[in-house]
Amino acid sequence: MNHYQQQALPFKGNFYATAFPYWDIMFIQNGTSQGLYYSINGEAPNRTIAFEYYTTVSKLEQQNCHFQVFHFEANPGTLQFIYLAVPDGAKGAVVGIQGSNTGPFIQYSFQEPYAVLPNMSITFDTKNNNYTAVLLCGSKTCTMNEACVQNMCIQRGRLSFTAHWTRSNGRGYIIVRTPLNHTIYFGSSRNKSSVDQGQHEQVGNGNQVDNIYWPSNRMPPKGSYKICFSTGSLLNGTDKSPITVTIEIRRFRQAMETMSRTFNRSTTKLNECLDTSDTFIDSFVPRWSTVNSMKTARKQPIASRLLTGQVLVVGGTEGNYGINNTELYDPLSGNWTSVTDMNSARQYHTTSVLSNGTVLVIGGATVYYEVMNSTELYDSLSKKWTNVANMTASRKYHTASVLTDGKVLVVGGRSRTGLLNTAELYDPLSNNWTDAGNISSRREQHTASLLSDGKVLIVGGDIDYFTAGNTAEIYDPSSRKWTNVGNMSSARTDHTASVLLDGKVLVAGGQDGSVTHNTAELYDPLSRKWTNVANMTTSRMSHTATVLSDGKVLVVGGRNKAGGLDTAELYDPSYRSWTPAARMTYSRSEAAVVTLLDGNLLVIGGSYRNPLKSVELYYP
Repeated sequence: MNHYQQQALPFKGNFYATAFPYWDIMFIQNGTSQGLYYSINGEAPNRTIAFEYYTTVSKLEQQNCHFQVFHFEANPGTLQFIYLAVPDGAKGAVVGIQGSNTGPFIQYSFQEPYAVLPNMSITFDTKNNNYTAVLLCGSKTCTMNEACVQNMCIQRGRLSFTAHWTRSNGRGYIIVRTPLNHTIYFGSSRNKSSVDQGQHEQVGNGNQVDNIYWPSNRMPPKGSYKICFSTGSLLNGTDKSPITVTIEIRRFRQAMETMSRTFNRSTTKLNECLDTSDTFIDSFVPRWSTVNSMKTARKQPIASRLLTGQVLVVGGTEGNYGINNTELYDPLSGNWTSVTDMNSARQYHTTSVLSNGTVLVIGGATVYYEVMNSTELYDSLSKKWTNVANMTASRKYHTASVLTDGKVLVVGGRSRTGLLNTAELYDPLSNNWTDAGNISSRREQHTASLLSDGKVLIVGGDIDYFTAGNTAEIYDPSSRKWTNVGNMSSARTDHTASVLLDGKVLVAGGQDGSVTHNTAELYDPLSRKWTNVANMTTSRMSHTATVLSDGKVLVVGGRNKAGGLDTAELYDPSYRSWTPAARMTYSRSEAAVVTLLDGNLLVIGGSYRNPLKSVELYYP
């Protein structure tokens, strides 16, 4: 089915009974034993037909996929999928079944990483319209909250450490010290003595693999974990050859982080954890966690933090159309609730939180060519929408900035007839729009930054079809005049601009035609000049950038020629340098990000092949 675009079930383009054990683009590599095999076992009326898939998920041979599909003659309403090897836990795939375009249809997962695990079985019951997912564990079956350890089911928690090293005349073991200064022992007689209730797993003969599992009703302590490697009898006092220990850290159903350290020291003592200075592998602070998903998948969602600390998500794109759906996220409960729909469906719009706590939604489009000049106001107390005065121009891909006097400056964008160089001001007190003068260049998908002196910096954007600009200009609310300032080194659109704690503005990434940038540059409002700074580690566009409380800037996701990105990186203004940060759970571009009252970042929706409803938290 690689000629279809992967879509959530029900898939209206499918008219027949179909199994979706792994709906993604798959290949059969030439010169290998890969292929699709089937067998019929048993005798009528109790025969079982099994289809077995050996494929490659991408053209890279290491991304192998191996799973089975079972049909039961005696129970035609039941279908079973068994997974043996699944790259990224079916990160880009759809898993489920569908009777026809009218049903029944049962979806287990839609592009969710680590939703599918090795030795996992999913049994679909079309008669009762449900499914059961278990892990096969010898003669037992484990629930999805458990792990199979030496044919035993152990409760799975949120965090696991895995250590690999080559055995040499002994074993060695790992000691983990938690942020509460408690100790979890690995590979020793004390492996059950953890006061944090971590469970120990030991697998394999060639390599030592150790994991910690917390009971599902407990959370691992948050903070830095010190991981020590104790040589034990590994070196046996005589073998002084280096030993490389690799530590892998994974939060359940999230991406893996890997750290390595080589040891050259020998010891004659057994079961000894050497001094921290010699054996400290690294510290790990859990950075990302998934939270409850939105009720509606949406790319380019617009999100605002209300005065209450709740997050309002408005509109966005589902398919090719704007939506009027509105949802509210409560950080205290972690739940999403639907609130009254907007009066108009919108995509490519803006929202602004006004000084009285209401939210002004401006412009956008219902479908691509139907651009609006309408605006509406959300009252967080009544949770209702009210239409307010229309703009003088219809526009999408514009910017909106709340000025220090409470007015809202709207700049540029695109109307149905082309790009705009106009700007206008909304006054919440009079509910009127007034002309704010013209900018020097027509532009859309630019950035607008409120500077520390109350002025607004407009940077880049598309100045023509598929042509980005490198110009910048400033609006002064006191004089209501526009002034051109220095040009950037690179033309860019679909970039980010972040006002740093020292007042400078960091512009990062974006694109110009077919080029996706990894470059970044800094604007100084005092000198009105641009300075190139270090390049990001990854080229990206349609990403997000957020200034953290310590002054660093977190850049997340986006896309480039290689596709959607789950990577993140940090810019340090002190050194004007970039360092990789922990990866997100999902690849996503065109997402929304909101800083919560506790300083954590909520990353919402976006797109990875299709609109996403997934949401995750970043802990700075």
